[in-house]
Amino acid sequence: MIEKYEFDSENDIILIIGDININARNCWYDIDLFKDYKLFKNILPNLTIRDNKFNKYECLIKILEDNDKNTVIDHLYKTYNDHPVTIGESQIVDGIEIPLETVLTNNNDIF
Repeated sequence: MIEKYEFDSENDIILIIGDININARNCWYDIDLFKDYKLFKNILPNLTIRDNKFNKYECLIKILEDNDKNTVIDHLYKTYNDHPVTIGESQIVDGIEIPLETVLTNNNDIF
């Protein structure tokens, strides 16, 4: 989808990012695994914390926003009101694993 935006200056930057390693749906990680990373320590006060866990997707957005210096717009979420499956997602139906995404995921990696 292409949208028209007016920018504040000729120095504005547009990032088009697709990362199949960030699961935006349910990606909660234990804070203790990352607490020694300097960047994480700076972002931590701005993150939603549940049961000593943080959301990896929210963390990525906060890092890109750089303390509200940048505006990050997730166009897929804005368009579909959901985060589409990108790679390797499956579900169990009647005891059988069914792939939900078969375009990016190699058949050998599905099962």
